[in-house]
Amino acid sequence: MAKSEKKPENEKILVVCEVKDDLEQINHYLRSRDFDYQSTIDRNVGVGLFVSLKPAILLLRFPDINEAVTYHTRLSKQPTLTQAIVLVNLPDTEKALDLIKQQMISDYSVFKPIYDTHHLNGCIMKAFIRVTEQVQMNQLQQQVDQYKKGLTQYKARLRKAMQRSQEGLGQFLRDKLDTFRNQMGQAEFAEIAKVINKQKLNEKFSGLKADVVETGVKAFAQKINDDLEGDGAQPDQQGTILLVEPNTREMRRISTTLEHQGFSMLQAEDDVQTINHLRKDTQEINLILMSLELPKANGMLFAARLKKDRRTKSIPIIIMAKTLSRRLIVASEKTGLSGLLAKPVGDAEILAKIEAVLQQKY
Repeated sequence: MAKSEKKPENEKILVVCEVKDDLEQINHYLRSRDFDYQSTIDRNVGVGLFVSLKPAILLLRFPDINEAVTYHTRLSKQPTLTQAIVLVNLPDTEKALDLIKQQMISDYSVFKPIYDTHHLNGCIMKAFIRVTEQVQMNQLQQQVDQYKKGLTQYKARLRKAMQRSQEGLGQFLRDKLDTFRNQMGQAEFAEIAKVINKQKLNEKFSGLKADVVETGVKAFAQKINDDLEGDGAQPDQQGTILLVEPNTREMRRISTTLEHQGFSMLQAEDDVQTINHLRKDTQEINLILMSLELPKANGMLFAARLKKDRRTKSIPIIIMAKTLSRRLIVASEKTGLSGLLAKPVGDAEILAKIEAVLQQKY
């Protein structure tokens, strides 16, 4: 995971395996890959461990897949981001696929008759990424909720300001009328009031009222403008993104998506074009979105070069790769990348990742 990304609450794996012969094999696999895990053969003990650890991944191995699903359903009643991976026998794969569609489990891996450690490792890596992305989405949702709350409070303040302005305008008119009465004298004013009907009196004050209304509106508009400036409200501004993608169709698709969101786009097909852009536009570029698979260079090694260069090391870099292996994730952390995306990557996923990175950076 990249340094700038928010990690799950922890990176622990909880194993609940009720097949005794398989438990040691699973333990050996997790130890050999340096995973942070705890395991138990007792499902009741597993409940306590689940509550205390809040694991990122729940690895289940039961004699029957239905028991594993029932157990996971029991645990999922508690608020959690945990991804559940069920180890199944080959005949249960079709049912496991149905359970994934129903969102009863997150993933599965065949344990018998063939124990495919490579496939299980891929399932675990994808689960870690899903947890991390869900944490980021939750944080974005919290920020949206805070913005909505702030907007509601500001609207209430605006309504009160309008009410005060209207009350002030009414009082201003009453004061002007009192001044006019005092200037004429009480007796003379009372006599005029008797012989001049209300309509004509209103006509006499129409010019005064128009001036007062205009003055009040201008003052109210200025007050709203002052409030907005005081709250620091500014128009939304998007940055400039350098997209490095050798696939022309993908470059066009991603560029169109980001331009519709207000980003300025620079495009490069390889490391040479990227360097040319960085020499000319370093100060303008806010983020680099780059494919790992470049024609004449390794994307990770090229990103490492950019991170070591004092002119470009502060620019966030997101890598898009066909396979997100554990080695790649570790390399991204050491390099200081801001994120990884698995190809093919959807528009919503790209936007969420870019917004999260830019919000952290700026």
